[in-house]
Order: sequence, then C-alpha cells, then structure tokens
Amino acid sequence: MGDGSGNYRSSEDYGLNFQNGRAITLGTAAAISGAAASPTQKIYYMVGKWQINRLLGKYRDKQGANFRLGQFHDDLIKNGSLPLSIVEWIMLDDSSSLDQALK
Repeated sequence: MGDGSGNYRSSEDYGLNFQNGRAITLGTAAAISGAAASPTQKIYYMVGKWQINRLLGKYRDKQGANFRLGQFHDDLIKNGSLPLSIVEWIMLDDSSSLDQALK
C-alpha cells in the first residue's frame, strides 16, 4: 500500500487485518472479538440505548420550548450510574418507571 510518497508500507501499518480475504480495521476486529467473548454486552447496550432515547423523548415533552439537548446531557450525567428508572424519577418527577421496575 502506498502513502502517496512512493513509500510502500505493510497492511499492519494501516491498522488493517485480513480475515476471510477481506480487510478490516483493528478496531473492527476488536469489536468482533469483544462481541464473541461477551455476546450479552451488545444486548445490554441496545436496551440501555432504548431506555436513554425513551427518557430523552419524555424529557423533551416535559421541557417543551425550553428543551436543550445539552441540558438533557448535563442532567443525565450528573446522576451518575443510577438505574435509569431512578434517573427518570429524578429528572421528570415521575416514579412510574421505578414503580413498574419494583413490581
């Protein structure tokens, strides 16, 4: 592979790994290895993403014209790693998700 200067470097210099005849980046290879080593991690990620997007929608509805995405991020982060049902209760003054989780 050339770098435009006439010097040719190996695929490893470009962070490429060849698997099944296809070039993939080392980052992609790491993600594949991680998914294979811990398949439930991807499920946890998707559930968490869904919960945060749901909270974002409720927050946006509550704030109306005063909604700012940066303020949502600040309010979310300041609650640390609490379960999202508790964060929702704190941010929206709505304990319905927490009540549902405790049933």
